[in-house]
Amino acid sequence: MLALRLAHPGWGPDRIVFQLARDRDRGELPGRLPSWSAVYRALVRHRLLDPARRRRRRADYRRWERGPGDGAVADGRDGWRDGVPEQILTDNGKVFTDRFATGAGTRPGSV
Repeated sequence: MLALRLAHPGWGPDRIVFQLARDRDRGELPGRLPSWSAVYRALVRHRLLDPARRRRRRADYRRWERGPGDGAVADGRDGWRDGVPEQILTDNGKVFTDRFATGAGTRPGSV
């Protein structure tokens, strides 16, 4: 588990236990799996994990939205100020997909 953490510094106990379980299911790892708390304690003991910090840093997240230059039209104008954009990106959450659904047989709150 320490080798996995050193190879992948962003992995926490959840991911390490998942990887170990996957390796065991493939037959690459014999024996029993360590628990989440055992992996957590080992990472803290070897100073590979800060016990005080439990949330991810803002810099760790990847941006998935389009940048400001991605809306440019062919003639160089900024497409976002000149009308409706061709494409809108959402995260497929219920707020974006179900809440405003209209049509035959669709009512608010239905799935």
